[in-house]
Amino acid sequence: MKSITTILLLSCLIFASSLWAVSVSGPTGTLQINSGASYASSSDVILTIKADDPTSIAGMQIANNTSYHDTEPYAETKNWTLTAGDGLKTLRVRFIDLLGNTTTPGISASITLDTTAPTLNLIG
Repeated sequence: MKSITTILLLSCLIFASSLWAVSVSGPTGTLQINSGASYASSSDVILTIKADDPTSIAGMQIANNTSYHDTEPYAETKNWTLTAGDGLKTLRVRFIDLLGNTTTPGISASITLDTTAPTLNLIG
């Protein structure tokens, strides 16, 4: 019985070391805001998130510019509210894998928020 336990322990150690060997860098991925649109007319947007890592994604953090929110479960889509005020908005996401590696720097995407309705001046 001792030899079976030793074999199982060695197998687990080999497996764990192979995971560490293939995942010494952080996860990679992509982020899109409103399917890659350039402009948004509402501060409520939909994020499309894709992550890749040899182990697995344990969580993610999203930031309005550089202030990351708490870690949350990985999801491929997420409703998000942009910060107030028209103009260029940059969001970032960083992923955390099962070994604790993070995406550094965070992956960014930008969109211009324009909530001001156009005006029409009639002449004549």
